[in-house]
Amino acid sequence: MSRNGKSVSFSGGYEVSATDPKLVDGKYLVSWERKFSAGGKASGKKVGVSGSHEDSEFGSKTFKTEAEAKAFKENAASQLPSRAHDPTTVEGAMYLDVGEMRGSGDKTSGGISANASFSGGGGIGGGVEKSTQSGTEVRRVSPTVFELTKMAGDRTGGSFNMKNVAIGMTAHGASDEVTQTTVSVDISTPEGKLAFDTFMKTGMPTVGAKLVSTSRVSGSGLRCGTRQLMR
Repeated sequence: MSRNGKSVSFSGGYEVSATDPKLVDGKYLVSWERKFSAGGKASGKKVGVSGSHEDSEFGSKTFKTEAEAKAFKENAASQLPSRAHDPTTVEGAMYLDVGEMRGSGDKTSGGISANASFSGGGGIGGGVEKSTQSGTEVRRVSPTVFELTKMAGDRTGGSFNMKNVAIGMTAHGASDEVTQTTVSVDISTPEGKLAFDTFMKTGMPTVGAKLVSTSRVSGSGLRCGTRQLMR
């Protein structure tokens, strides 16, 4: 569609998917995801802006028989857990079966690009894109013990391109940083319940939470290249 002399397009979708059952420790495991995404972009003659957002819920369930697992997989859209039972709260987590996992995540991306043409037939352009994402995961290990995971990450990337009639040159760079922390809590104690709520809200382990693992990964890279456009 066109608006104020600019071309604008929007897209959105809601999707549910589930994997084929896998036999794990004598039970059949099915993983599922419920995802909603939306995006849009606007562009003029020399500048373009784009953005997108994605929300997702995911999890896994185990079944005693392959027939039960297949039935869940084929009818996942109608059999997924109710959103009314938020697993990031103690009350909602109690609706999980032992061995079951539920999680959620969101990702937002945006970018801007620009280009210019030269009278001699060449041009120059570039762009910057940034995305942020976060997620939580709750796994019921036993009737009272839960493993909780919080994840957050950022990615920034850029590109540059220049060309004349004979030679084109491009360069791409990106930097990433991802942190992830997992704790174990026993909600049979007041300290455990408080540690559950505090970690889900802040991502900080407190008294009553046992640190299982923590990691922080960061990196950057640059790629350059040239190509011959004409002989």
